[in-house]
Amino acid sequence: MKSNLECLFNILKFNLKKKIFFFRVSSDILPFASHPICNFKWQKYFLKDFEKIGDFVKENDIRVSMHPDQFVILNSQDRNVVKRSIMELDYHSDVLELLGVDKSAKIQIHVGGVYENREKSIERFIKNYENLPDRIKKRLVIENDDRSYPLKDCLKIDSETGIPVVFDVFHHKCLNEGEGIADGIKNL
Repeated sequence: MKSNLECLFNILKFNLKKKIFFFRVSSDILPFASHPICNFKWQKYFLKDFEKIGDFVKENDIRVSMHPDQFVILNSQDRNVVKRSIMELDYHSDVLELLGVDKSAKIQIHVGGVYENREKSIERFIKNYENLPDRIKKRLVIENDDRSYPLKDCLKIDSETGIPVVFDVFHHKCLNEGEGIADGIKNL
């Protein structure tokens, strides 16, 4: 784990030299950190490492974000999947908080599965989102995807919850409701 944090710091230093001021921190920076088997107090053990990296990020105005893997599904019909998803989002919140970055550092997810009923799946997402701890809510954003939830659905969720939407142009080209990219941008 320590070598992952060292690599992250080296990547950020390299990016700064190349004038790259945005970086998506890997969800795997601390493997199994959200898994119930992990009883190692990694937050305390790596605190100084995170502070050093976070200070570098802030001093150089680097934006960071995270994008959990596809198994984070807030609208799952399986309560255990939702529970594990929240544990994963909690871990991501820990990482960003330990870096000391403000709420502009986001955790980006997709809405999830359709489960043969899009409206009920959207309702389930909204219900589960509303029950999230504020520390997760303040960082969470949703992104339109290329298979299940186009921009229109994400904007509907935003209108009911206030959760920001990230507009993925590639995904929009794959899945839209007849609107072009310019139309998608106008709707944001």
